[in-house]
Amino acid sequence: MIDLGVLELHELALLLAAVAWALAVGGGFAFFASSRDAALKRRLWPWANLLAAASFAALALWASGPSIELAPLLLVGVAGLTAFGYRTAQFCGRCGATVLSANPFVRERFCRKCAARLRADAG
Repeated sequence: MIDLGVLELHELALLLAAVAWALAVGGGFAFFASSRDAALKRRLWPWANLLAAASFAALALWASGPSIELAPLLLVGVAGLTAFGYRTAQFCGRCGATVLSANPFVRERFCRKCAARLRADAG
């Protein structure tokens, strides 16, 4: 159990920022998993992906303190995971399902939920 009375102000702010980030990512996950509007998901996916990555990088850099050695490694890692996440997600135009490919180099051709052909040009 965390005793909030003994945390310093910057530690409490970091804890609250981490909780807010986790709730925002959880809300985004719930939206993309449950929404049936494929066109809306296609428009929001790049922005949601970038926002989650940027906020995670900022939170991690803030938590690590003034460590200049960690920044390049963290930014390269976050950029790679962001590109992976962006590339693997597709949205079915028929049922609105989010289809995630296990291989970022090969796009899924059919929806796993309704077997409709997925658009090759859009996420």
